[in-house]
Amino acid sequence: MNIITIKRTHPPHYRFILFVVLVFSICFCRIAVANKLDLYFEKNSPKIVSSYYTELDNIGRQLLKHPDLRLRLTGFSGNESKLPLADQRKLSMMRSLAVRDYLTSTWGITSNRIELAGRGFSDSVVEQQRGPRVELLLQGDLPLEERADDRASPRGSPALSSPPPQPMPNPTQAAREALGFKRGDADVQQTLKEILTSRGATYNLIEKGKFEIDYTLRYSYFGTDRVEVDFSSVSDGNGGTVEAVTLFDVVSDTQNSFRHRFRFAYGLRDDLNLQMTIPLVMKSDPIRDLEEAGLGDLFLSVNWQPYAKHPRYPSVIFFSDLQFATGTSPFEVELDEELATGDGLDVLTFGVSLSKIMDPGKRVAG
Repeated sequence: MNIITIKRTHPPHYRFILFVVLVFSICFCRIAVANKLDLYFEKNSPKIVSSYYTELDNIGRQLLKHPDLRLRLTGFSGNESKLPLADQRKLSMMRSLAVRDYLTSTWGITSNRIELAGRGFSDSVVEQQRGPRVELLLQGDLPLEERADDRASPRGSPALSSPPPQPMPNPTQAAREALGFKRGDADVQQTLKEILTSRGATYNLIEKGKFEIDYTLRYSYFGTDRVEVDFSSVSDGNGGTVEAVTLFDVVSDTQNSFRHRFRFAYGLRDDLNLQMTIPLVMKSDPIRDLEEAGLGDLFLSVNWQPYAKHPRYPSVIFFSDLQFATGTSPFEVELDEELATGDGLDVLTFGVSLSKIMDPGKRVAG
């Protein structure tokens, strides 16, 4: 007698499915946490501690090897509560910039793959106890075999290495050592405030105490045709006279001009400079076979920029030019014998110029 056994297949139990999802979630969370790294700084200092360069080099290798990875840098100022809140944010941002600059200059990582943020001071007691630091967060997926290698590595990769915070020295002493303070120098807090607030205060003009010379060559050509007509009195045959054209001619007039300009500029202050322009003029008129060379009209200029460059506002420069009639005046030369090298006038002008650099990509995108 043959016995036929019928085996029923049951669908996977929901508990097994829940277990698989839970294991996957735990693994994913571990990978996300493993991609974090904290770099601790000394108080009141944006300088990277030398012991962290090895970790940064590992981060640079990961970013260089995997172009899809991105890095987020978040700076924290810890318990540096003696500084104003705005200065703490700037200090934390300067720390993030220091980390980014090291990765871009040493490993050639493009800056668009690194996102910056400065959190400044936190009211959280836990955050204050952790100290000033920069949090590095790698964003993106690594191959599974590399994740396994990272977890099994005894030395530790940048994703797994999170050094404990180093003991923080005295804030005043740390600031003096980082910034080179000595006895009798200004107060640490005031000096740090000046350093942070003066960052980026630049002008369009020449810096104070600097001297510049530049040379320009300008060529111009002038050509025209003019009609010469002469009227004379002639007899009308009846004993009277009438006006008649006795001369009619078309005369060509051309002129070539070379202007050599030497400009000398000196920065009296960062926002104020003085300029002097000395022109040497060479003119020729091939029709009348004339040539002239000599000094042109001197220019003396003063430029003043009332405030430093700002990303939101245009740069404003007030200027004043004084022209001296040092060249040959056109009112004093013989028409068919000489050529003028100047305008023959002393002129004083005032003006203002506004300029702003705009990114067309941002304008279109936003």
